[in-house]
Order: sequence, then structure tokens, then C-alpha cells
Amino acid sequence: MTNNHNRGTWNNKADFVIALISYGVGLGNVWRFPYLAYSSGGGAFLIPSLVSSVVVGIPYALLEVSLGQWMKEGGIGAWNLTPLFKGIGFANLIIVFFGNVYYEVILAWSLRYLYDSFSYELPWKSCSNKWNSKCCSEELLYGKSRDPISSKNMTKTEPLLIFDNSSISECEKRLDPITEYWELNVLGISKGIEHVGSIKPDLLFALFLAWLIVYFSIFRGMKNSQLIVYITATMPYVFLFILLIRGLFLPGSIDGIIYYLKPDWPKLLEFQVWSDAGTQVFYSYGIGIAALVALGSYNQFNHNSYRDVIIFTISNSFTSVLSGFVIFSVLGYMAHIQGVSINEVAEEGPGLAFIVYPQALSLMPFSPIWSVMFFIMLFLLGLGTQLVAAEAITTALIDEYMPYFKKYINCKYTKEIVSAINVSVSFICGLPMITNGGMYVFQIFDYYAASRTLLFVGLFECIAIAYFYGVKKYCKNLETMWEFKLGPWLNSHIVSKFLQYFLTP
Repeated sequence: MTNNHNRGTWNNKADFVIALISYGVGLGNVWRFPYLAYSSGGGAFLIPSLVSSVVVGIPYALLEVSLGQWMKEGGIGAWNLTPLFKGIGFANLIIVFFGNVYYEVILAWSLRYLYDSFSYELPWKSCSNKWNSKCCSEELLYGKSRDPISSKNMTKTEPLLIFDNSSISECEKRLDPITEYWELNVLGISKGIEHVGSIKPDLLFALFLAWLIVYFSIFRGMKNSQLIVYITATMPYVFLFILLIRGLFLPGSIDGIIYYLKPDWPKLLEFQVWSDAGTQVFYSYGIGIAALVALGSYNQFNHNSYRDVIIFTISNSFTSVLSGFVIFSVLGYMAHIQGVSINEVAEEGPGLAFIVYPQALSLMPFSPIWSVMFFIMLFLLGLGTQLVAAEAITTALIDEYMPYFKKYINCKYTKEIVSAINVSVSFICGLPMITNGGMYVFQIFDYYAASRTLLFVGLFECIAIAYFYGVKKYCKNLETMWEFKLGPWLNSHIVSKFLQYFLTP
């Protein structure tokens, strides 16, 4: 345990648990979980997700929060507990940096949708916009046609023409206006990663604004952003329940729910499904990126963070499952309208939520008003996570290199300067993702930078504590810090050793 430089603490006990929920309950729940569940066969993804939450999520979250609380250090300095594994802290920092870069792009997309929501009619409800192609059909959205194409009684298998960068090519099926809004207007997507294209000015401004908001939220420290944290921790549930109620009254929604809950048993034998589930737990819980360590480091030494971690993990998993119900109820409706099976109704991938949620919003009365509120919520939801992740980098750097900062910067604005450098470099690195080929770069980051690497780093965290520092010794530290016995099942160290030595790794 170290005595760190003038380190602040949370103003009250509730601030910490709310900050945990605000950080963990984010786009990983309402955006990433549903599209992974969709690509993994629906119900087949829920089982490994639940198992991973119990076996991996809770032990790791508890480990990282308690480590920060015990050491009173950020993501790098906390691993002075086992100096041989201090590289874990630097690995955490690299992962959270890359994660911040592409996560902020999602916030930029949300702002882009929010801007277009301030209109009399949502632009993704019709095929009469300048970006729409000849493949666009409102029939796929409403179940009946309001556009000239569908009035020609064209079938889904008829070849249609689509204009792509002023060239004409055949498209195999019609596209709904929401998909075209997403791909042709928001992304301006190219044919492949080799066609980078240019930076989209609208996304450039949105990305700049998103990072500016992050900076002014953290430059004085995370504990000074309590109002934002409280809003981002509570608003999502209101909107998710509203969307769920609306979705359940749509025709075909029950089929979507059944697809979501009914496991495709052969899928459970695939390694990819279990790997995705474990990765999603790391991603949504924020494990392996030093953020939980940073949050725990601001606790009072004797704070009962064990209770808070349990509340955090339960609320996190509940939000993921709730988001799945919302997404799949609308997917069931889309499949019903288009006359296809649910696994064919939409493209797999990170853009799924930016198609399905707008679909649900477009079917609600006074849809522009709901859309404005929803995308404000979605932005705040991502902002709550991003604030903590950005703060994790700043905290770790200041904790580790404060002597150097005092020597070369030597001013009272060290926190502000380090935060500005952090935000500026992240903004520049995110520019390739807002080009015409940016989605392909984004998917590379999503798959490699902050997914599989989390599992690898998490493995070494477990090895460091279990095999080098010692589970028994660490449990004694926890009892000293929390001032209560861990209970017979942990006090005997049988379960804790089994988890830390074998099951969790």
C-alpha cells in the first residue's frame, strides 16, 4: 500500500457505485452485446455469457477494484504489488488507449444521428433523400409501399440498379431506408479498406465535439463529474424499457424474443461463441483496461467495495440482457415485414444497433422527439464509459510519472495538460475511422485492439495474484481493508484458490 500525492476520494459512498454503473453500463451493453448475440445464434450466446459473468466477470472486477483501493495507485503503479508483472499496467494503458480511440467514433455516430433527429420527419423513414439509391424501398420498413419503386410490384429477387459513386451496378436485393441512411449517408462507406476515400466533414466535427466534451468533463478529475455520472447511470433504463414496451407490441416481435432465448445448441460447441462471450464480459465490465483500478483508487481505504462490485456486475449483466430483448423484438418485426428468417434480416456487425434502434424509433408516435431523447441518452451512455476510460490513462500517467511532471511542467495545471495531450492524440488517431473506408478500420480495432487482447492480459493478472503474490495473502489484505471476514467459503481459500489458480484463467 502506498501513500499517494494529494489523492482525492469520492465525496460519499454512493458516488463510487454510481460511477461503476455509469462506467460499466455503456455501449458495450446496448450496442456490442446485441450484435454479438445476433451473430452467435441468439440464445446460444446467453449461456456462455452467464457462465463467463460468474466465473470471470465478478472475480476480475473484484480483483481490479480492490487492487486500486489497496494500492491507492492508477493502472500502472498498482502493479507494484508484484513488480515482476508491472508490464500488465502498461499493457492495460495501451489497450485502453486503443479502445478510447475507436469508442469515441461511436459517440460521433450518435451525435450524427442526434443532429438529424431535429427534423419534422426522421430522414431514415423515407427513400426520398438525396443519398437514397434505386434499391431503397419503404416496403421493407412499413410492410407497405409509399415509394415509386415498390408501386411497380417489383419482387425482392428482381435485380435493381444502385448508384455507387456515380457508377451503376446491380444490387441483389432491396434495402430499407434505415440501412441506406447508415451506410450511404452517415458512413459514406466504400467498397473495401483499400478504398480509404476522404474524411467526412460531418463526422470530423462530431468526433471533435465528442472529444471536447470528454476533455471538459475530466480535466479537473473524475470525482468532479458527478452530475454527468448520475445521469448516465440512470437514463438508459428508462429509454430501454420504453423501447421494449413498444417493440413487444409489434407483429412478429415474439418470434424475435424466442430466437433470442432459444439456444442453437450446436453453436455452444464452437470456440468462437465462448471466446466472444468471454471477450464481451471483459469489454462490458471494463476489465483489463485499468479503469476499475483507477476508480477503486479513489475509495476510502476501508470502503466496502465488495458490495459495490456485486451491485455493479448484476446491473451490468441485466442491462445487456435487457438490450437484447429490445433489439430482438425489433428484429422479429423486421423479419415479419420482410418475410425472411431472423438470421437473415440484418447484416451482422457493429452497425446492427444503429439500424435496429432507429427502426424502433421510427415506429413510435412523435418519433423525432423520441429520437432526440434516445440519441442524447445513447451519447451520455457512451460518455459515462469514456470519461472513466480517459481518466484511467490520465490517472495512471500522473501517478507513475509525477516526479517528471513536477520537474518539467512544474505547475498546478498538470492534470489539465496531461488530459489535453491524452485527448488530442486520441482524436488524431481516430481520424482514419471517419473516412469512407473508416468502418473497416473500426472493425479491425474492435476485433484486435480491445477484445482478444483483454483475455490475454487478464490471464496474466490472474497469474500474478494467484501464483506470485498469493491468493491467501491477498485475501488477508482484503479482510484488513474491508474490516470483515470473507466468509467460510472464501475464508477457507478452497473456492478462491480454485477460481484464481484454475477456473478463471
